[in-house]
Amino acid sequence: MDVSLFNELIQGMGFIHVTYGHVVMWVIGLTFILLAIVKNYEPLLLVPIGFVSDHMEVIYDLDTEAQAACDESGLTMVRAATVGTHPRFVQMIRELIAERISGAPRLAVGDYGPHHDTCPADCCPAPRRR
Repeated sequence: MDVSLFNELIQGMGFIHVTYGHVVMWVIGLTFILLAIVKNYEPLLLVPIGFVSDHMEVIYDLDTEAQAACDESGLTMVRAATVGTHPRFVQMIRELIAERISGAPRLAVGDYGPHHDTCPADCCPAPRRR
């Protein structure tokens, strides 16, 4: 399939900021759900990776739509909670804000160090519009 045709299709559908990473996440998630249904694995654990709170997308897509699909298929579904207002998450956000305000050394986990705060001009180009 021509990549430009795929991009035009996505942009024409109103998915302005959908990236290949989003599509890959959807495909992986749907594949796991399909495997759970076909192989009759139970319970199915859904983890809302990338979402920090229970907003309407999480609640409707997972708690309503996915739950209904599992109920129809006879699967037991359990959804992991989002971090929401967990004290450790709130503390991390507070530390990040204090770090930026005070100019203190930036903390990072891993080998690559902290990422930049402002994207360079060519970092995150907007999708081509017609």
